[in-house]
Amino acid sequence: MLFTIITATYNACENISFLYESLKSQTYQNFEWIIQDGASSDNTLEFIDSYKGTLDISLESKKDTGIYDAWNSAIKRIKGEWVIFLGADDILLNKTSLEKLALFIKYNEQEKNITEETIYVASSMLLAGICYEPDKHYLQKMKKMIPFPYPALLHSAKLFKKYNYDSGFRVAGDYDFLIRTISSGNIVFYPRVLCKMGDNGISNTRENALLIAKETYALINKYFGEKIAAPAYKHMLCLEILAAKKEKESNICI
Repeated sequence: MLFTIITATYNACENISFLYESLKSQTYQNFEWIIQDGASSDNTLEFIDSYKGTLDISLESKKDTGIYDAWNSAIKRIKGEWVIFLGADDILLNKTSLEKLALFIKYNEQEKNITEETIYVASSMLLAGICYEPDKHYLQKMKKMIPFPYPALLHSAKLFKKYNYDSGFRVAGDYDFLIRTISSGNIVFYPRVLCKMGDNGISNTRENALLIAKETYALINKYFGEKIAAPAYKHMLCLEILAAKKEKESNICI
């Protein structure tokens, strides 16, 4: 079983070494690492070049319009059966993460829980010490927000023969992709934490909180209607206000 790990980079030299070490240490090495770089101006490319020969790396560097444009370029080079999207500052939970995941998939293929109709294997991730789990009531949650922690989601490679990402989005293209694909096959839940998500991604910055809310609102309105979108938008804004307030209070020196 071959995994494909896709990483979009841009001036990521300060972070990518951590992901590299995480991948290099894996006890299961049957994976390819596709890196789609957005024409970095720092030492990112030099770092990646130094990794070649130690891992199966496919690198392309060219200007893009954002992460989803980069992903669309990367998915054209997929050779694996299952695809994981990891940010440059994400890491797998431990050195046996891929080995345990491969064993889980093989066992569930034998038990006919994972079939040709399976499009996702949903697992959990850690962010800032908090465990984010996939929601088994995902069809209901989908109408409010993305139901799966995306870096911990395995995609069947066959999805990308039909679908790609809408590069018009800056932060919600993964949510849009899930809405469009969710009904095309079944989902299996993996009862482990797969990875730790870094906190330097575009979706994790306070400056982009309003953009996240706006793009999410636009998607919910498009697919599910205004009656569902308006309360969801208000809920997201309230969460961001509370988070900003908590962050401000934690920064006050006593």
